[in-house]
Amino acid sequence: MSSNLIRRPDLLGLTREEEEFFRQYDDPFKVQDFLDSVEYNGGEVYTCKSPLTITKLALDAQHASGLPTAHCFEGALWGWTSLWLAGRESWLVNLAVENDGEHVILAYKDCEYWGSVSQSVTGVLRDHDPICKSLRELVLTYHRVYTNTNGEKSLRAYSTLYDPSVLGHSWITTPEQVGWIGDELDKLPHQPLFPPERKKRLRKASKKLLASIYNGVPLPNKLKNDK
Repeated sequence: MSSNLIRRPDLLGLTREEEEFFRQYDDPFKVQDFLDSVEYNGGEVYTCKSPLTITKLALDAQHASGLPTAHCFEGALWGWTSLWLAGRESWLVNLAVENDGEHVILAYKDCEYWGSVSQSVTGVLRDHDPICKSLRELVLTYHRVYTNTNGEKSLRAYSTLYDPSVLGHSWITTPEQVGWIGDELDKLPHQPLFPPERKKRLRKASKKLLASIYNGVPLPNKLKNDK
């Protein structure tokens, strides 16, 4: 599962400041600290910025007001780049759902245990500690809290590991949108979490759990009135 892309930052054309910024985040916990510090990219028009674009915005924010934004996919790509520059392996994993928005996490191994890094509009779908013995076990830690605003548990399957180094390195530094990489994840084989007939035995999330999951997140009026 080694990276296909030689770790040569000089090939990326980074400035010294840009390389040093990435290298600050050489550990999954540090990557999550950065993702927790930026605003969630939930704009009405979907955008997907490259890792270097996000870094440039973060550097600009050090000298001016405002912070960069990132959604889960942007966060996963940025985190992968930082860990790759630090010599650490990580992989994108697509979480497939029903009646909900899909989610991408960045999975990594720490002493043979799986953990994840993630950006999300809710705190519960962000990082999970490296205590899982398999990728499946890691994904299952998201099951109970992966609910839509109707309280339905929506997580259904997860993709095989994806190493974006197979795409070369131009996507890391391009000023263009990189949402097309998501199409590569959609093509991957996905492993179902449970047989379809078990769906009827999924208990809806309680109002208290929903309130915890969506704490501070704007919700439809129906759900607000139900609380």
